[in-house]
Amino acid sequence: MYRFPIAIAMMACTVLLARTAIGQNEVKNLFPKERLVPVDEAEKDEGFYAYYKHLVKAVEDKDRDALLPLIDDEIKCSFGSEDGIDDFRTTWQLNEKPEESPLWFELSELIRLGGKFQSYGSDDESYYIMPSIHVDFPDRMDLFEFEAVTGLHVRLREEPNTESRVITLVSYQIVRPIRSTDSYVEDESHAHYHWQKIELFDGTVGYIWSKYLRSPIGLRAMFKKRPEGWTMVSLLAGD
Repeated sequence: MYRFPIAIAMMACTVLLARTAIGQNEVKNLFPKERLVPVDEAEKDEGFYAYYKHLVKAVEDKDRDALLPLIDDEIKCSFGSEDGIDDFRTTWQLNEKPEESPLWFELSELIRLGGKFQSYGSDDESYYIMPSIHVDFPDRMDLFEFEAVTGLHVRLREEPNTESRVITLVSYQIVRPIRSTDSYVEDESHAHYHWQKIELFDGTVGYIWSKYLRSPIGLRAMFKKRPEGWTMVSLLAGD
């Protein structure tokens, strides 16, 4: 009398296993085999490169007064109503003790990761966008599910510490961060980075130092050429 329910259960398990296998294959097929190497095109435009050097110097010196003239008065700094230079200053804590603002670290990271020129809009206006992986990330990839390794020969470790065994070295690959309770491990000795559990194209799982991992929808800066020269017109994260 129990044969029919058991048969149904067995069929359900078979279908579920098949779907799981198909899902895993689909995921693997989504991983591009090419590397996503950061590039820096700043020198391609003489005018932008002159502006860019001022930006780099202001960031290195944590100099608010040198930075603000490089920012557009109507800069977009959120997907809400908080836009413009005043909101930018408030958002990034530049009004008091500007040298302690988290902005300096974030901009230094964007500079480190390079940028690319790209045209937008019906008038085909040229923008410079940092980091370059935001421009180059494959369209077929889920922006919320995959991230890019931004370094050469980055160690993938068995456990989230520098004493752990190195599983393999990873260079400029697209990987899948694993979202679970043990996937994000803070290190009290570093204020900005942490250990992140990831999966490689071949199914290998391990921990990587987040300095070398970047989301395509993470913070990015966009620069536009105005009649008076180049300026930063947005600094946003999200999609």
